[in-house]
Amino acid sequence: MIRIIVKQFVKPDLIDRYIEIMKEMVAKTRELDEGCIEYGLFQDSKDPQIITLIEGWESQHALDKHMDSTHFKEIIPPLSTFFEKPEEVNIYRPVGEKRK
Repeated sequence: MIRIIVKQFVKPDLIDRYIEIMKEMVAKTRELDEGCIEYGLFQDSKDPQIITLIEGWESQHALDKHMDSTHFKEIIPPLSTFFEKPEEVNIYRPVGEKRK
């Protein structure tokens, strides 16, 4: 299993639009991507500019397929212009689990 936590710092004037776009991404990922265990969008309770995406994938193969999907390629790259600074991406695997 793979867990990914992506912390994003969205420009204040683009927060609503960003959330709207990402809701579509979340829905498509949950519906279409085999091997998706979790894919959720969260907003920081103290700083609304901080949006965190929490993902769970059964395998590296499932994650790779997601990143190669049409919806990922169409939605995610253009969103880089919405950020005030680079996003923070952390990838986790269960302790002791071998990479598949």
